[in-house]
Amino acid sequence: MVKQKKPAAVPKNHESPLAAAIHQLRQRPLRADERERFEASVAILKSLADSQGASLQRPITDGVGLQVSPPFCITDAKKLKLYNEHHATCVKIKRRALVGLGLKDKAFQKRLNRLTSRTWLHVMDQVAGDLVEAGTGYIEVVREKADGAILGLHWLPAESVGVIVEDESGLLSYEINGGLLQGRNREGERVGVSRMAQFGKSGELLMKRPGSGFVTEDGRVSEVIALMQPSNLSRYYGVPDWLAVVATVELVNAVRQHVFDFFCNRGVPALIMLLSGGFIKDDMWKALTTELQSHVGQGNSHKTSVFHFPDEATKVTFQEMSSKNTDNGTFYRDMNEATSTVVMSAHSVPPALAGVQIPGKLGGTNELPNAIVAFQSLEAGPCQENQIEEPLNDTLGDPERNGGLEIPDGENPFEFRTLMEEMAEAMKLLAPAQTMAGAREQLPQQAAGGRDLSEGLKS
Repeated sequence: MVKQKKPAAVPKNHESPLAAAIHQLRQRPLRADERERFEASVAILKSLADSQGASLQRPITDGVGLQVSPPFCITDAKKLKLYNEHHATCVKIKRRALVGLGLKDKAFQKRLNRLTSRTWLHVMDQVAGDLVEAGTGYIEVVREKADGAILGLHWLPAESVGVIVEDESGLLSYEINGGLLQGRNREGERVGVSRMAQFGKSGELLMKRPGSGFVTEDGRVSEVIALMQPSNLSRYYGVPDWLAVVATVELVNAVRQHVFDFFCNRGVPALIMLLSGGFIKDDMWKALTTELQSHVGQGNSHKTSVFHFPDEATKVTFQEMSSKNTDNGTFYRDMNEATSTVVMSAHSVPPALAGVQIPGKLGGTNELPNAIVAFQSLEAGPCQENQIEEPLNDTLGDPERNGGLEIPDGENPFEFRTLMEEMAEAMKLLAPAQTMAGAREQLPQQAAGGRDLSEGLKS
């Protein structure tokens, strides 16, 4: 009786390539900086939570006053718009609603253009962007000397500003990261001007801190106007009201990563091949793994491969791994629709105003006008009046502190146009078209009769 040979065992040196082939299917990030962005976004919430009980003040190096740290990372908060289109849209709409329509006094606006390197609206658009995203928007006011004439108005990035408490009275100064203007300190050494006073406080601050880098060599000084969203989380910095949405933005990115991994075949493989009981030569194993890897990447899904194993004892089994909720296409849609409304809710921006259609709703009558009225009344209007117009009127609009800046007569020279006013003018322009569409007579007949289309439909 001939003794039957046992099937050759799988050599140990093939166990490592098998594990390596599976490990090669591990997840890869949607973006190169995905991990760094994730950690930074989590830090926004963590720093905000940690700051409530801890001191926000730390001594500065030269011992002058105390510098107050922001209650959250402003740079990370501003970068968040790069990773979520709904958040970016809400930021854009709020910024444009606040200052994008310009001042009501166009002549005064043109005079302000002379004080900027571009235009007044360009500066205010950048400042309003920081106000919405970082909670504080800063305007740099350059004067020819302390309490002198105003020479320039410029945007000051929120992330580059540090607040310094000068004394117990509440006098503040601002330390600017990257000050470039050349000045001299009290010892006569050249220094880069990186300190600025509050608007109208240069004289008081120079008496208190003479020669501390506030003045350039030709005597110019820079002052700061801070437009803030009031918050009980910080006395010296504004805090945006949308920070609660950070976790939702992280969820949206996690969902996108999940779908991205599915289409690139790198999240969870659709099938896993299990080999047992036989022997596979090195060249056959290399060809097998190479063929399986060719199914990875865009445009390579749903392919079929055929393999022949010479050893009859080799058994091949397949185990399905992928989930069905991604295959049927509803997972991403459902999650994206749900999270988009959460993001807009945190910003208090109506979906209709952001151009987002609620599922199952085609848009009701007057939905957009009603949304604009509610948004202007509850969100944009109070912010315009309390956080932008009133501070500007009390600073640049104050004849005693504005260095002779020509301000038009009126209680509110820095009043910005509102969405309601823009909508009312648009309705007047569209009235003839609405009349023409609803009239019984054709346009030539109406013109022959001398009809004024702006008067509306006849009864």
